[in-house]
Amino acid sequence: PNAASIKRGKGRKEWTVDAIQIQRGDELLSNPKAVQFMSSYWDAHGGYDSEKHNYIPVDHYLREYLSQYKCSRKIRKVYIATSDVKNTKKELSTVGSKDGKGKVKIGCTTFQFVFPPTPSKKERKLSGCAERYSRTVNSIAHFIIFSSAKTFIGDVNSDLGRL
Repeated sequence: PNAASIKRGKGRKEWTVDAIQIQRGDELLSNPKAVQFMSSYWDAHGGYDSEKHNYIPVDHYLREYLSQYKCSRKIRKVYIATSDVKNTKKELSTVGSKDGKGKVKIGCTTFQFVFPPTPSKKERKLSGCAERYSRTVNSIAHFIIFSSAKTFIGDVNSDLGRL
């Protein structure tokens, strides 16, 4: 499924989605509290280097998630909002066992991770008003999904986190 398939309404099968907000790079570096947490995280994991460590790894978010849901027989559908889909997917490829159908088993819980749609080449070339419009539409989609999420893991200092 993609972000567009996360809908509730008449005639649609309802399902529960959880949400993780993964901030990276400038999104974190512009927030002093996030930088403090990030440097503490990396200090505890071998040392902080501001050039290499401008993010919190996906496995940290998953450990936080699993601390709330020890084990689940049903598939946990998790929407991941991030500006770095490529690297987030790369990190996710190293955790758990895959079933070949888009699901990942970590411990005794099976996850299905859902990402926002990847911008088309045309959308990536947008600038000015068109770019702002596209980003605004994406932000609104994130807000709608996050506001209906059963669980939120992310930065409470961000716009989505304050929701």
